[in-house]
Amino acid sequence: MVLPKGMFRRHSLEVTDILNPDGENLLAVLVHPPDHPGRIPPEGGQGGDHEIGKDVATQYVEGWDWIAPVR
Repeated sequence: MVLPKGMFRRHSLEVTDILNPDGENLLAVLVHPPDHPGRIPPEGGQGGDHEIGKDVATQYVEGWDWIAPVR
């Protein structure tokens, strides 16, 4: 099954036919990292080359100069 790419895209799956109505059901979700995950340097920011900002839709979560690094 191929799902749409994008960190803010909504998607729904019809699972009614595969559910067990009389017992427990389990759903596993596999989330892959970006194709080219950048690296946030220890001091934060984009490391001068801004490569990390090309990997995401919202750059401020990936280490812009005005955000503190999160470890």
